[in-house]
This record gives sequence, structure tokens and C-alpha cells, in this order.
Amino acid sequence: MLTPGDWIVHSFCGVGQVRATEHKSIGGKESAYYRIEMLDSTVWQPVGSTEGKNIRELSKKREFQQAIDVLNDEPEEMSTNINTRKGRISQVLSENIPVSTACVVRDLRARHEHIGNLNQTETHAYRALCDRFIQEWAVCMGITIEKANIQLQEMIGAVHVQTGDTVGPSEMRRIKEQDRLLEVLSNGRKARDG
Repeated sequence: MLTPGDWIVHSFCGVGQVRATEHKSIGGKESAYYRIEMLDSTVWQPVGSTEGKNIRELSKKREFQQAIDVLNDEPEEMSTNINTRKGRISQVLSENIPVSTACVVRDLRARHEHIGNLNQTETHAYRALCDRFIQEWAVCMGITIEKANIQLQEMIGAVHVQTGDTVGPSEMRRIKEQDRLLEVLSNGRKARDG
């Protein structure tokens, strides 16, 4: 059971906070839903459908640190078969496990460095995985999204991120907007200890 104030990680929408449990009538049937405020939207999740379905509780600090540590490991070469790569990426996106996410982010970054670019599907997945990972990092560790992004980029080899060589002005505006929205969402609440 989730309660108002609990932080969650949605596999497709990123980090959010449970604001309330409300009853809604959909198709003539009334059910209880969690109202989850995300950085830029609201998600309604049926009560009782949270176990293994799109959302999980925010990691504790020590659990998330394991995912951060994975970023320092040597990248694993991704398959040359596009369908195998797509399958791995899809599985990690839906499983929503920080350590697996860190592995794929690290490995996609290495692939990009090795071959010079990623295909459109991989580029989109890389961004979605990074966004989700950075948001959880920020909330879990009590830092800004901007700081989490800089640390991630430095750890996976984009060491010039602070000079703008890796993150352009529009990306920095997007990150700063996410920080502003996270601050509004947090309403002064502290990250979970653990």
C-alpha cells in the first residue's frame, strides 16, 4: 500500500509522489486510484495494481548507491543484432530496476562512443533511461537534477558536460525546468533515508 507523500518511480514517466487516494467512476464502475504527481503530469494508478506494474517505491540511498557504482564498471559490449539490443532495452525500461538501468545507460553511452552514433530507438531509450535514473538519483540522494546529470555524465565519460560540450543550452533549460518542478513537487520534503 502506498500512502500520500510516498515517492515512486514510474517505468515510463519517471519519479513522482503519491498525493492522495481517490475514488473514480470509470465505465460505471467505481475504483480507488492513487493520484501520483509527476514532474510534468498526473498519473492515476489503480490501488492494488502497483506490485510489479509500472511503478515501484523509490530506492533507498544504499540501494541506489549500488546502481551508481555500476556506472564505474567497464561497459559491456552490446550485441551487433539490433533486435537483441532492442529487446534488452525494452526489458530494462519495463523492469524499472536502477542497477539494470545504470548498466544499459553505461553500455549505450559506450556504444555511442565506439560507433559514433545510436539509432533513433536507442537514442530515445537512452534519454528516457537517463531521465528516469537522474530523477531518482536527485530525489534519493537529496541533490538537484542538474547535479545528478553532471555526475552521471562525468561517470560515463562525458567529462566536458560542465562546459556545454555534451549538454547544449536547450538541454540545460530542460534540466533546470525539471529541477524547478521537482522543488514544487517536493514541497520541502526530504529524501528517504536508508
